[in-house]
Amino acid sequence: MQGLVGIFIWLAIIAGWITHIVVAISAKAWLFMIVGALIFPVAVVHGWSVWFGFDWLD
Repeated sequence: MQGLVGIFIWLAIIAGWITHIVVAISAKAWLFMIVGALIFPVAVVHGWSVWFGFDWLD
């Protein structure tokens, strides 16, 4: 069961990072995309916030 929870956590982290990349590309926020790619937690938190309706780029 712990292994399954770990897999779900990693999937949520990767999905948040991908969301950040897609949103940054669509908003043409190239610098923010690079910062998120280099500083992984920033990208993940931004991706998760987009899921909950708080887009930092609006």
